[in-house]
Amino acid sequence: MCGVAGIYSTKCRIDKTRNLVEETIESQYRRRPDHQAIHTIAGERANLVVGANRLSIIDFSPEANQPMWDNERRYCLVFNGEIYNYVELRKELVALGHSFSTRRDSEVILESFKEWGVRAAERFNGMFAFALFNNSEECLYLFRDRFGVKPIYYFVDHNKLYFASTCRVIARHLRLEPNLDYVARGLRLWVYDYGELSPFVGLKALKPTHYLKAKVKEAGKLETQLNAYYRLDERVDALTDSCTLASTTT
Repeated sequence: MCGVAGIYSTKCRIDKTRNLVEETIESQYRRRPDHQAIHTIAGERANLVVGANRLSIIDFSPEANQPMWDNERRYCLVFNGEIYNYVELRKELVALGHSFSTRRDSEVILESFKEWGVRAAERFNGMFAFALFNNSEECLYLFRDRFGVKPIYYFVDHNKLYFASTCRVIARHLRLEPNLDYVARGLRLWVYDYGELSPFVGLKALKPTHYLKAKVKEAGKLETQLNAYYRLDERVDALTDSCTLASTTT
């Protein structure tokens, strides 16, 4: 497993945010025996400090390390998980004119967003949690897989978005209280990860099948939107309708 962490901020010194991201990445050492790195992206309206802990499985080359940029430096990605159908997606993207320099599924994510935008996530079959930054639009996205296999937690105030694969460092920095509802549910039902519940009050788990979009609006305020990229009920209804139509035309 890998790990991700980052802070997207409109009113905070980069050195302070970088120190916190470094501490978070270091605390996630067990998630990465192979590589860890942190990038600072200074924008006109906001700054992003983002880091990754990497476990090398598919491609062992240094070119596959994270944070990873596409060849146009339009998108930057930190990714935890695996895209099971990345080989098929890669072939489709090559046919559409995309080129690749690694064998990693993370590069497939980058090229998929260049081709299909946010709707690319609908095509991903796998377990994943990742942060994707659109450098040209200064917009940050957090995504989580359909079943919530891979964790990613976040905290938002007026001008900062914190996110990470684990909670401890962020919660200590923000002085968040333990979430007793989270603990009680876990002890009673043996299910801890549910919806947006997290171990700390105010810290949220990104919901499965959802993505969080963060962008700077007027007066330096950071605006976030939570959206679903996949709805099982809609997919079932569509499949039912197609099967019904096929049966009536035969």
